Amino acid sequence: MGSISATIRNATARDLDDILAIFNHEIVNDVMAWDIEPIEGAARDAWFEAHSEPGYPLVVAEADDGTIAGWASLSPWAHHAAYARTVELSIYVDHDRRHHGVGRALLAALIDAARQHGYHSLIGRSDATNEASRRLHLGAGFRSVGVMREAGYKFGRYRDAELYELLLG
Repeated sequence: MGSISATIRNATARDLDDILAIFNHEIVNDVMAWDIEPIEGAARDAWFEAHSEPGYPLVVAEADDGTIAGWASLSPWAHHAAYARTVELSIYVDHDRRHHGVGRALLAALIDAARQHGYHSLIGRSDATNEASRRLHLGAGFRSVGVMREAGYKFGRYRDAELYELLLG
């Protein structure tokens, strides 16, 4: 499939509706997001604020037509001081724009951002059945570091989570 021309840029508050439309679609319809309830109402501003901390960028892929094709962010891996140089990534692509290079472009931007912020390792986590996520991570040089069995519960059953790691050196 062809690629979508998109500009990767920092997200702004005006992007929030588009970001959450992509995210909420995954929450309700798929196992790409392990949240259970859509992010709406007062929670939307709190979500944006939590994803706007210094050192933890939230970026969007803006297509040539001005729409948001996907978004990605870095978040703390854990809130213990020893984990301060490890971050977790999140990438979500609009369901109608998958398989066109948007995820790869967003991941490349996150890897660059993680290096610029001086992080040492980058962690990805996805439902173990998510082959697209697996290909994306492994294709960018991540390695699978294991599967957490029955780590989540969604759509009436326990789900396995696969973890990926990239040492940034």
